[in-house]
Amino acid sequence: WLDVGAHYGYTAFALARLVGPSGRVFAFEPEAASAGCVEQGRVLNGLSQVTVLPFGLGAPDSLQVRRLPVTRGMADATRSPDPDAWSTAAPIARFDWLWPLVDGADGPIHGVKIDVQGMEIEVLEGMRDALARWRPPLVVELHAGVSRQRLLALIEALGYSSHAIPIEPEPRERAPLFLDDRSYAFSPVP
Repeated sequence: WLDVGAHYGYTAFALARLVGPSGRVFAFEPEAASAGCVEQGRVLNGLSQVTVLPFGLGAPDSLQVRRLPVTRGMADATRSPDPDAWSTAAPIARFDWLWPLVDGADGPIHGVKIDVQGMEIEVLEGMRDALARWRPPLVVELHAGVSRQRLLALIEALGYSSHAIPIEPEPRERAPLFLDDRSYAFSPVP
């Protein structure tokens, strides 16, 4: 499983318990202090199946460093850059470029969770090849400023149904409303 935007690791640790000791979870977190917390939590909990990668994912050709504002320990592309605010020099890589270097591109991907504070479309663009090859289910948390129309068009272009399932639906959410700070599950089209 991929935990893209691992923050302090709570989802990565839950996934590690789901996949068990023979499974693998790759936790991507570009904010160095937060990635360090995930690594420390991994060690303290004896989760050898978790690999912490101090990278953000996006759509550059290979690797770039981008200065991003930091909010509550997260690199946050939804916020305007402020020279007086806390920011991080985040290494951002295209998943399709990075994955062969990390895994040799041999291991299948069984699921992807994406919570990347406004970089959802970039992350999906950078995963085109992997998503086409393994067609894993996707869980995407949406954020302010992300065009729902562009995101849903991309989801469909990648071979997924735009008829998502809300993970924790609002009481009024009978069909997905694609609300800010809410996660939605997308399945590949058969």
